[in-house]
Amino acid sequence: MKHRWLLWVMLPVFLMISCPAGAETSFAILPIERLGDVPPERVEETQNSMYQHMVASKRYRIVDRGRLNDLLKEQSLQLTGATDTSTMVKIGKMLNVDKFLATTLAQRAPNLFALRCSVVDVQTGQIEFDREIAEIAHTGADNGRGCVGMIIAEYPLLGEITGLAQGAVIVNLGKNQGIKNGARLFVARKTSLTGQDGKVIFQELQRVGIIEVVSAQAAMSKAKEKRQAPDSKGFMAGDLVSPDPIPSKGSALSSSPLLKNIRKGRLLLDDTMDDRQYLSVQQGMGESYHEGKLHLNATHRNSSHAYTYYPAPFDQLDNFIWEGEVEFRKTQAQYSRIDLVFRSTRDYATLECYMFFFNSDGGYSVHLAKLGRYFNIIPFTSTPLLNRGTQPNKFRIVAHGDKVDMYLNEGFLIGFENESIEKGTVGFQAHWGTYALVDNVKIWEAKGD
Repeated sequence: MKHRWLLWVMLPVFLMISCPAGAETSFAILPIERLGDVPPERVEETQNSMYQHMVASKRYRIVDRGRLNDLLKEQSLQLTGATDTSTMVKIGKMLNVDKFLATTLAQRAPNLFALRCSVVDVQTGQIEFDREIAEIAHTGADNGRGCVGMIIAEYPLLGEITGLAQGAVIVNLGKNQGIKNGARLFVARKTSLTGQDGKVIFQELQRVGIIEVVSAQAAMSKAKEKRQAPDSKGFMAGDLVSPDPIPSKGSALSSSPLLKNIRKGRLLLDDTMDDRQYLSVQQGMGESYHEGKLHLNATHRNSSHAYTYYPAPFDQLDNFIWEGEVEFRKTQAQYSRIDLVFRSTRDYATLECYMFFFNSDGGYSVHLAKLGRYFNIIPFTSTPLLNRGTQPNKFRIVAHGDKVDMYLNEGFLIGFENESIEKGTVGFQAHWGTYALVDNVKIWEAKGD
């Protein structure tokens, strides 16, 4: 019998409804408020990282720091992450900005800094988002990037359909917002319920379908229909569009296979680690290949990973079956840990992917990474399917559309549904203190009805 549980909703519907359609949400990034004796250089590194990644995301309109500082001088005000919201609202309306990103930074231990990130809506004056990042050995750049990763997870890029003609769908998102040919865009329609007095008492988004960009220009794109949602009345001008799932369906878990009818198609990769050497381990110690196996040696590290991802032509994998073997060597670490990364679309520092984690003590979890920030799909738990200690483990990951099934040592582990990432590469990340060996990696096309 199949069991499913709704685990989390990544993009709150009320945030999407409150955002102006067809325009990038605008942010003003306030100077970080230092709590205690945080070194000034740490503050500057974190601040610069937040600003850099907010701009680089191409999802938001960011108020220039010079313009913000000039206005504060004119008003004889000093805004920081600890400023009261009424003052933020006043300045925000002068700047014609939608949101303020307010942050505080505190040092909890010699190698542990806590960055608290809050978003204040200028129209309502309400704090609608509040999270903290505190990771041992993270740099200021790491914390700043992590903050932006959480913002991206909560505030999708939104555009709208501006017209339809001869089977083409025209949207007001383009290269300026990071949209490329082949990009998948979700389409949703805002619906309202009105009371007896005619006033709107409730709003929500309903999925209309998915379109695919065929010609991206600077500020607009032409797309074609990919599929429509059941009971959809078709696409209409004014419908919202986003590269992120809108509205988000979250993640649904299954205790039985979701992809029973999927079979192996064309063999794309047969990597025995002998004949051809596709990979080069980054941040590892020693050679990448030795005695016919891939070596990810992170025993010299006290944070992060030794990692490697398959290059082109394996960087556009969408529907696939991925198999391989992982073996841990005994080290001084209490546990050995590895991530199996799939559908990865970015580099290590700004990782965006699905991630299957397991360790040498029978534990595993599954995450969605956004700009290197991890969000639980399957929280950490344990399974008897994992061979413990240094015994090898065989894995198989079956991905088709928004469904994924995972197997360990020929036993079904768990399945999940998630729409966030359509395609990308696969690879491995050995956590600090770990020495992992990988062998017999194979990838097939996943074929189904």
